[in-house]
Amino acid sequence: MAIKKNGETSGKLGNTVTYQLLNKTVTRTIGVNNNPPTKAQLANRQGITIGNAFMKPIKAFIKISFKTVAAKNGMYPHNRAMSNLKLKAIQGTYPDLSINYANLLVSEGNLPEAENPAVVKTDTGLRFTWDKVKTFPRNIDQVMLMAYFSELNKATYITAGAKRSSGEDFLEIKPSMINEKMEVYIAFISEERNFVSNSTYLGQI
Repeated sequence: MAIKKNGETSGKLGNTVTYQLLNKTVTRTIGVNNNPPTKAQLANRQGITIGNAFMKPIKAFIKISFKTVAAKNGMYPHNRAMSNLKLKAIQGTYPDLSINYANLLVSEGNLPEAENPAVVKTDTGLRFTWDKVKTFPRNIDQVMLMAYFSELNKATYITAGAKRSSGEDFLEIKPSMINEKMEVYIAFISEERNFVSNSTYLGQI
């Protein structure tokens, strides 16, 4: 049964269901499809499974890093990140699909990316450097850092690190994980938390 309340309709009516998605009313057809899935459908499902597994340990990061672009496109941050991952970073042929971490974005936006970023591993973590920026307001943007451990399905990250003007920051890694394989990323977020840059992939350590 569909219900209209305060001008908004939600619920099931016949073979359709209506619900609110952000500020939009969405109606879609529902039903059982007895046809066997195509290879493209199976590949899409596997891509979603891979994407969900990847994003599970970085939910809080994704919520911030895709917030602005997702809102502009009437999406949730998770959905925007998933769409981006499937479009740009899934590689291979079903059933042997995987993530190309070099093509993956862990943030998306219009702020300038890090200039000449680099990373060095130490005994206790990762030291990131980039070119300093002195011009307001970009000099007060804050760095976002991530080390993703693909073989552990874990991640270490910060979403509000040093300012662009500092030119460096440090990401501490647990001793038990310091020698594990890492995929490393850097991005920036504005001080008021409304704008972010695309992430830059710094390679595998």
